[in-house]
Amino acid sequence: MQTEEIYRDLLERITDGFIALDKNWNYTYVNRRVGELVHRSPESMIGKNVWEEFPDVVGTPTYEAFQKAMKEQRYVSNLDYYPPLDLWQENHIYPSPEGISVFIRDITDQKKAEQARKQSEETRRLIMNSALDAIVCVNKQNRITVWNRQAENIFGWKEEEALGKTLVETIIPEKYREQHLKGFKRYQETGEGPLLNKLIEITALNKQGEEFPVELAIVVVKQGQDDFYCAFIRDITERKQADEKIKSSYEQLRQLASHLQVVREQERTSIAREIHDELGQQLTGLKIDISWIKKRVSDEDAAIIKKIDEVLDLLDITIKTVRKIASELRPSILDDIGIVEALEWQSKEFERRSGIKTYFSSELEGLQLPENISTTFFRIFQESLTNVARHAQASSIHASFVKKDGKLILEISDNGQGMELSEMKNKKTLGLLGMKERTQMIGGEFKINSKPGQGTKVSISIPSSLAGSM
Repeated sequence: MQTEEIYRDLLERITDGFIALDKNWNYTYVNRRVGELVHRSPESMIGKNVWEEFPDVVGTPTYEAFQKAMKEQRYVSNLDYYPPLDLWQENHIYPSPEGISVFIRDITDQKKAEQARKQSEETRRLIMNSALDAIVCVNKQNRITVWNRQAENIFGWKEEEALGKTLVETIIPEKYREQHLKGFKRYQETGEGPLLNKLIEITALNKQGEEFPVELAIVVVKQGQDDFYCAFIRDITERKQADEKIKSSYEQLRQLASHLQVVREQERTSIAREIHDELGQQLTGLKIDISWIKKRVSDEDAAIIKKIDEVLDLLDITIKTVRKIASELRPSILDDIGIVEALEWQSKEFERRSGIKTYFSSELEGLQLPENISTTFFRIFQESLTNVARHAQASSIHASFVKKDGKLILEISDNGQGMELSEMKNKKTLGLLGMKERTQMIGGEFKINSKPGQGTKVSISIPSSLAGSM
């Protein structure tokens, strides 16, 4: 009896369930753990038939295992799921001629964890295979461990072909291979890598050996004691082609705009000369003729003499107007003398008309520039002065035209009210855009700086090499 009590105590203290069945499949012993698993009192089960108590078990792998162990009189084990109790069990069945003893281990948590892990892996795989980007991962040995469906599509290597290979063997162009191996080794030694966690554009290689542009981001993934490296790669061939088309279209538009500017200046020059030479000469001739008539009119014809004087005064005004129009269309001084003298003349004209004190300085007198460059400087200078008159509320302007640090620089500064550059950019004013485009057409750089209450400064510069002999 004492030995039996010891065994019972042991069976009650173990973490596994334990049952004993006689050869008629009736319970002879049920420990407390089994009662917890089936939600019944162990005492209430004694003497009852296991298949009557749990009819759903009949025909299951557990039923077959019990029958086999009893029939063959040998140890049998099995794993089974019992849906009514949501129970995964691992059964160890020990037979004897008088019945069987069964140790039942609850492995529900373990199986659910396995199922969750499998489901997570399947979900991860579905996500990776649904990703728009190629996902390629390598281990510390630089061997490919992950190669998703988009990687197959982009590079042409099937997953089974790519796994186990190195990136050098698959997708890295020859010109980058040494750099890649050095960078990989440096990270292994220092934990630092210049390309990690950055979005970069580079070229990659497909299975056919063709290079194409990609966008690439590399991240380090830590898993336990091991690191592995994942690259998210996007084929940007179409985007690059679209960018090139846009750039080409933009360049064509810029060339067209440049051509139109040249044509416009040529037309202005032609019209200015026609007005100055033809119309000016005709008006001057008309004035001479009227003056000749005046000399032959009798002094007694006071009314006629008065009218002639009025006509002569009107002719003087008309001649000045014609000269002014011709000058505004294309100042002859720009072509006859040079850009510096034209800028100085424009400064004085602007001061005379606007009343804004304008200071111009330059030590480049007599400078001769290619026509398109001198025209650009002059027109931007005109536009800048016009902007000051319209918007700046300035009382003075300082302008300079100098050669400095290998550049030819024209600067125009005013002491006006200034403005917020961000607001100015949002407005996208045509005048400023026009000045910027004009500058870029001659290979120059356009800058503007301004702050509220601190005036505005416009700067146009070109490399001296573009200005010809200076």
